[in-house]
Amino acid sequence: MPEYRSGSLVDLLEKLLWCGFLVILFSCSFVFGGYATRDWLMFSGVFYLWFSIYLLIVGLGAKANYRALKAARVCIGLLLFSLVWLYFQMTLPFSHAFYGALSELSLVSQVAPPSWFRPEAVWSVTPSRTQWLLLSESLFFCMFLSVLAIVHSRQRLRILLIMILIVGVVHSAIGLVSKTAGLVLVDIKELDGHFSAARGLFVNRNHFGGFVVICLFGGIGWQLRFFSKYAGVKAKEMVIAQFTGFYLWAFVAIAFGMIAVISSESRAASFSIIVAFVLVITLTKRDDKVLGPKFLSVIVIIGAMLLLYFGQELLARIVKDGFSLGERWEQWKFTLAAIGDNPLFGYGGGSYSTVFQSYRHGDDFRQVVYAQSHNYYLHLWLERGLIGLTVWVALLFTLLKHAYHHSMAHRSSLVRSSMGAALIIIVASMIQSMVDYNLQMLTIRSYFMVLLALVLAAPEVEHRVRSHK
Repeated sequence: MPEYRSGSLVDLLEKLLWCGFLVILFSCSFVFGGYATRDWLMFSGVFYLWFSIYLLIVGLGAKANYRALKAARVCIGLLLFSLVWLYFQMTLPFSHAFYGALSELSLVSQVAPPSWFRPEAVWSVTPSRTQWLLLSESLFFCMFLSVLAIVHSRQRLRILLIMILIVGVVHSAIGLVSKTAGLVLVDIKELDGHFSAARGLFVNRNHFGGFVVICLFGGIGWQLRFFSKYAGVKAKEMVIAQFTGFYLWAFVAIAFGMIAVISSESRAASFSIIVAFVLVITLTKRDDKVLGPKFLSVIVIIGAMLLLYFGQELLARIVKDGFSLGERWEQWKFTLAAIGDNPLFGYGGGSYSTVFQSYRHGDDFRQVVYAQSHNYYLHLWLERGLIGLTVWVALLFTLLKHAYHHSMAHRSSLVRSSMGAALIIIVASMIQSMVDYNLQMLTIRSYFMVLLALVLAAPEVEHRVRSHK
């Protein structure tokens, strides 16, 4: 690896690029829509320009977290495989029974296939959409690599935690203020009901809740470190420390974020974060330095107060509908039927809406249902096959195992706390993905990939600085 020299011009440029990365990450939270939109293409151009300069600077000897890159080799390999998998779906010749079924459907219904559907006898039944998916996944892969390399010190880990905390607070504030003022900040024609729910700049309130849940990583990470730092301290002293110093902002960020999630009236987001807390705290109960009874009791008390005061609409919805999945059961039935006809290889990235339309046999669904399965795992299975699904699940469980190990055994309280927070948020996102398509939304996916990269980068920053608690 290139020799690093502190104080050089290269070092200065690397620090400027770090500041640029923070600006890019913050800006990313305000980019919405599909990848083929102007906003995402402009964002991609800016990021790739930054990424190219960063690679050049690293090649000239700038500091980078090479230990994290080495530790991430398995995950990098899995992500690369998923990209190659999408490329194969676009290019490899493949004879689908689906093509014949679509032709028969067209003859019976006397309706021609849509103009963008161009059967090319390749693996993907919608190769152009698979190409867009490949481009978006390539962007997030590069963001993943960037976080691995550029977070090489404890200071940068702290700054990134604060940045994610700030993004969560900003979007929570936008959602809560717009809800209180009765404002709709998106095209009202795109909404599918629940007009009073907090959603901020997100069309879908579940996605607003899911994004805020991911941003809770920053606040939870700092709050866990507070409990670790003040372990064994008397309750009175702990309360004074909590509300008179920096850790007050972590508490405020968590409370503010939870109010936003509850106000979104999203049962999926609210339920997932609660279950994730319980699961992670239960599994890590032997670690009394971070996740222990103090943390659990505080969360339970605060959560109950927030739910009772701010969650009247959410509670009313639960009382009325319970945790009913509505039309999802019917949708999953047709999705599984399609999967059963091609379980191993899938129909191609971005093909769900086309395949679902041919299997629903005229059943009445809302238009929003056509493009998403409301279960990310089934969606992934249909589009990328069992192999693609296995790669994604293997990636998540590899990272969960890594985070669990370092949340229990790492010598740094900052790293242990960050890994504990990562465990909670990853588990919460995985649970929500069972009934939603939160991780398919590009804004949410970008921050989720940053979080996954931090799981690998954070434990390695300790090697580069003086060890201290």
